[in-house]
Amino acid sequence: MLTNLSIRNIVLIEALDIDFKAGLTVLTGETGAGKSILLDSLGLILGSKAETRLIRQGCDEASVIACFDYPNPENPAYALLEENGIEHDTQLIIRRHLSADGKNKIFINDRPSTYRFLKKIGSFLCDIHGQFDTHKLLNEKSHIHLLDQFADTREIKEKVKQAFNNFDSIRRHIRQIDADAIEAKKQEDYLRFVLNELEEANPQENEGDLLETKRQSLKNKGQLFEAMHLIQNALAGEQGADEKISDALKAMNKLETVGGGLESLGLSQMADKLMSLQTEMGDILFEFQRRMSDQEGGDDDLEEIEVRLLHLKDLARKHQCQVNDLLEVKKNIEQKLNLIDNMDAERAKLVKALAEAKKAFIKLARSLHDMRTQSGAIIDQSVMKELIPLKMERAVFHTHIEASDDEAHWSSNGFDLVYFSIATNPGSAPGPLNKIASGGEMSRFMLALKVVLAEADPTNCFIFDEVDSGIGGATADAVGQRLKSLSASKQVMVITHSPQVAAKGDQHLCVSKSTDAEQKTRTQIISLEGAERRDELARMLAGATMTDAAIEAANALLDDSAAIQTKKTA
Repeated sequence: MLTNLSIRNIVLIEALDIDFKAGLTVLTGETGAGKSILLDSLGLILGSKAETRLIRQGCDEASVIACFDYPNPENPAYALLEENGIEHDTQLIIRRHLSADGKNKIFINDRPSTYRFLKKIGSFLCDIHGQFDTHKLLNEKSHIHLLDQFADTREIKEKVKQAFNNFDSIRRHIRQIDADAIEAKKQEDYLRFVLNELEEANPQENEGDLLETKRQSLKNKGQLFEAMHLIQNALAGEQGADEKISDALKAMNKLETVGGGLESLGLSQMADKLMSLQTEMGDILFEFQRRMSDQEGGDDDLEEIEVRLLHLKDLARKHQCQVNDLLEVKKNIEQKLNLIDNMDAERAKLVKALAEAKKAFIKLARSLHDMRTQSGAIIDQSVMKELIPLKMERAVFHTHIEASDDEAHWSSNGFDLVYFSIATNPGSAPGPLNKIASGGEMSRFMLALKVVLAEADPTNCFIFDEVDSGIGGATADAVGQRLKSLSASKQVMVITHSPQVAAKGDQHLCVSKSTDAEQKTRTQIISLEGAERRDELARMLAGATMTDAAIEAANALLDDSAAIQTKKTA
């Protein structure tokens, strides 16, 4: 519930702090005193647009702060706070700051917030109703949700939602397959030509990179052979290392025969090393010549590789991809053609699954429809009962619940089309609320519905702006009783000109306007008790001139209200 509202520099209000009580709060005051400013201020807290016209003349900024008792866990506001990581305790505090330069700020529990989030959470904190502004009741799209709240269909609706999502997913899959198949069939001849072309080319994985590497290697092959021939000549050619070692060994043999032997000359070890070196040199030369022979006899041909690479690049350019991606392009085309070839079989499986999903959805939606039908009948009877004391006993209220065969109208809410209708005169055809009822009738219809649906509505605070407009006497008294009844489970605030309604309040706030010496107008709100409250009711009964009869009538209204309250609590 709303516990406190603090207003600074909003239109005629300079500074105002109001503490609200549970039960029924009535706000009275002369026309033009500023009661609507209170609604404008509260509207800012609940997510209405910030307009600079609301800032008090001569001020650069304005602010509104509202404190709410923390909403019960069933209120969607609770989940929104949790989802957005907003810390909370026993109170929810919303601050709205307006600036003349348009730099407005929003805080929820001292955390900066957005206008969109404020509007979303505000819709669950207070429900404001004016004579021509009944929000959810005028919006036929909301009627199904109001009915479901009353019927408490949460469990079955969750099952319906799952069944519908499964049915809709398969249905969309079939539509996508049909669309893909139609598009693929248009290109079938072209796709088969392209696939044949790619199959002939037979691109391999990462072939582009491999061919580029071989191509570069073969382009350097000439320089490679030139270097290898230089090494070969150095090792074995004329005056190569092998020839020089052989000449040295021949000279050693001459020394052996001429000088009495190599050992006497100390050269025998050197001769052994030369012989060993000659053997190793022969092995090296043999291996090197084998490697050269392998290089000269390789299968790779530079021209063939360049022709292959050029062909693959042409194909890649045609398909707007890289050479390495041609294999993937080929696979994608094969999949498209496979879709065409296997479309009938795949579609048949999905059609069978769709029929089963549809059957499951209809079964659950039918159960939901039955629950709504039963609860709709209860709502109709209850609203009609409430309309009798509101002097609308000849009116007819009806909750229409129509099961639609048109799958286009099916949703996670089931297959029902739900809307409220009324007929204010006997024999007249029922029609939409906003088309049939006058402003005063609409207010009473709305009040009757609110009383009936109150327990199912998660919103804890209802605010009515002149819901009793255009009525008086016994009808106004009946409206007051309905508001009092509603306040037993909800916090109810009503701006009223009816003394019969005002007398029913648990809290009475009076709005007044005054002008100071500087000709500045200010709106004030004070809480009335005892004689002050009696005098205000007398003013509402008699006008500007206070009479003894008006005071006596005011006392009677207060006594009746107190007697009714005592009787209810006894």
